[in-house]
Amino acid sequence: MHEELKPNTLEFFNSRSRVKHLDAEEKIVFLFDYSTKPAKTTPDEVNGPLLRSSSAEVIDWRVLRDLKRDNKWGVMRHPMVLNFINERLLDCAFFYTLHILAFGVFLLLLSSHIFSSTVAKDIAVTAFIALFLFFMLLKGAIKARISHSISFWFVIAYTFNLATYLATFLYVWLPTMFSYDDYHEEVKKVILWFLPIVAIISAWVNFLYILRKSPYGIYIFMMVRILRSFGHIATIWIPTLVAFSFAFHLIMRDSGTEPWESLKTDDNATVLQKLFIILQAITKTSTMMIGEVDANDILGL
Repeated sequence: MHEELKPNTLEFFNSRSRVKHLDAEEKIVFLFDYSTKPAKTTPDEVNGPLLRSSSAEVIDWRVLRDLKRDNKWGVMRHPMVLNFINERLLDCAFFYTLHILAFGVFLLLLSSHIFSSTVAKDIAVTAFIALFLFFMLLKGAIKARISHSISFWFVIAYTFNLATYLATFLYVWLPTMFSYDDYHEEVKKVILWFLPIVAIISAWVNFLYILRKSPYGIYIFMMVRILRSFGHIATIWIPTLVAFSFAFHLIMRDSGTEPWESLKTDDNATVLQKLFIILQAITKTSTMMIGEVDANDILGL
């Protein structure tokens, strides 16, 4: 009967599944046959175990990859497939837990490094980066040489991880490199101001990406959906915010009460200083639009 069914279909998995009702305990027990050779059973053996005649299994990572690629989510939700995935996840539970704990320690260490940097913390952060890079390269090699399943989103995630580790490494060691000369101090200040922001936010995003493997991963997916909805709203909100910030600046320009620092105050201001003034205008406008009392102080009310 198994040979007549098309593999990796609902009918195929149904033929290899048995259900046992334990009325006394009000439980339902599923019995699955994963062997490549079908187990010989009779209707009288439904309540008994299904015998396996081979060590190989009809489901492996290639089957799961093909089902995902073909968007056969109905088949993926079959109890036999879900049980196989759950068993494999249990086998990898220790490694996942270790990964989450390691990146959690890295995030805390990076946060501590921002407030007080020492040579020991520099070396510790660098060691974590080297460890993560090693496993990243190993994962990329396995994907390329064995599974041959490098997707577009894998490339995006891989590039984002590399950018995170590069920004973190530069944040840790650039102050030491910059201390050897005093050229372009303004540019150095901007770089050293911007790098820790990129490093900590990127590390936080990576930590959430890793947490999706935990039992609380469903909340990560919920947050992703919320951010997607916010992204759609942001296409209207951000232009409106920019327009109101400049309009408010123009309205208050000749009133004697400047809402924020004017570009006219310093004719020798650099491009970066002017950019900061624009960002300050947008930031203050956004705080006033959500009801902050800072608006009353600016208007003298």
